[in-house]
Amino acid sequence: MYKHKLKIFFVLLLILGTQIFSELYLVKKDLYYIIPWLDIPMHIWGGFLFGLLFIYYVQYKNSDKLFSGVKFTHVLYFVILVGVLWEIYEYIHDIIKMKEWGGFLAASKDLVDDAIGAIIAYLFIARK
Repeated sequence: MYKHKLKIFFVLLLILGTQIFSELYLVKKDLYYIIPWLDIPMHIWGGFLFGLLFIYYVQYKNSDKLFSGVKFTHVLYFVILVGVLWEIYEYIHDIIKMKEWGGFLAASKDLVDDAIGAIIAYLFIARK
């Protein structure tokens, strides 16, 4: 049980560290606008981390049960939910900052990138 808590804590630290790095370095230096493709690995990485977070949380909650398997669709749903919430945050942030929002196609691409990260996370855990 302690091992599961440690994994969850570690992934949360990675998510927090990624967000801090992104906001304090990538956003401040406008690197998302200078390097447009930089958004792709960041969304894949985020999807991977949130996929791991969900998997580790479900394993922690079900650690006392004989079968504590995580269904792929549940991981994907969770990551897409987080991705949609993030896209809403970006939309509101861009409207407040009076910047042009990337639009529906950009948001859809971001959600596909998030899903790719979720798939990688699931395969990473399933391989073990």
